[in-house]
Amino acid sequence: MAAFTTALRSLRDACRIAHDYDERINTDLIGLLLAIHGTVKTHLGIALDPADLDAPANPEQVTP
Repeated sequence: MAAFTTALRSLRDACRIAHDYDERINTDLIGLLLAIHGTVKTHLGIALDPADLDAPANPEQVTP
């Protein structure tokens, strides 16, 4: 779970940076972010709350 949360945080930060330089890159990064989020929910049954991305990963906050 922590690995997915870290990946989503990194992609979110990359989206913010890319937005200032190239909208196409930003769109691709958002697609990756949504793909990871959807895959984790669909295949692992874990619902990651985007509001928790700013807080340290906490397994108790995950809603299966």
